[in-house]
Amino acid sequence: MSERKDVQVTDADVQEDLAVGLADFCALRGTMPQAFPRHTRFGITRARMQQYSDARSQRFWHLLNIPLALHAYRHSEHERVRSLMRSLLRTLDDFIVRLGNLPGARSLLSPLWKDMWTETPQLWSIASCTYMALCYQNAAIEVLGFERAIGNTARDSDITVRLGGHITHLEVEAHHRADFGKRTDDGLKVELERRAEAKADQKFGALPQGERGVVAVVCVLQNQDVHRAFEPRHIFRLRRAGDSLGWMPLRLVGVVHPDGLRFAILPL
Repeated sequence: MSERKDVQVTDADVQEDLAVGLADFCALRGTMPQAFPRHTRFGITRARMQQYSDARSQRFWHLLNIPLALHAYRHSEHERVRSLMRSLLRTLDDFIVRLGNLPGARSLLSPLWKDMWTETPQLWSIASCTYMALCYQNAAIEVLGFERAIGNTARDSDITVRLGGHITHLEVEAHHRADFGKRTDDGLKVELERRAEAKADQKFGALPQGERGVVAVVCVLQNQDVHRAFEPRHIFRLRRAGDSLGWMPLRLVGVVHPDGLRFAILPL
């Protein structure tokens, strides 16, 4: 987070600036509480935003929330950062326009304003869900809803679609500390499948008959140009689960475009 050194910026100034940025994304603005970002319950102050930004060095290099995304969209010194934040915010906005009427859509987004200051960057997980849901819709795959209960249990899944005639629950597992180093494809696949199995155990222990569960392991990579041999768009079986459970390896990226960087989720 940066600001001009010769200007005394107040918390009210910061909040007003965020409101101006949010106004560029009308659907997102309309979904968020009317009092955002000015009400004290959101805890948005200049000092807290600076503290959260500085925490990248101790936590995650990609630590981000909606206030910082809006600030970077308007004020980053780097054009690529501004364009990436614009794309990220447009993805959330487009999701609301196209899928925001489905059950659970607002609930999926609500941590963006209810739980902004977490130690792990939830925004990327939520954005991954919205991007993937939009991809399903673009592929003419029926999206049934979000945070939908799995059978009669208290568990829910991030996205529910109808895939190959089956109700399929999709759960995103964000791998925030992905570091592949010199690992082979086979070694990497074993590690990621282990993460998928752990998430499946949490979420898909009691799938109703005929329904399926898929874990999407989304890897966040820093300065790594990864080219892997995994089949694009392929859902792998979890070895112990037959046909009912699967997983897929994905990566969160900024794709170079004439307009700048664009947020995307791609096969690993």
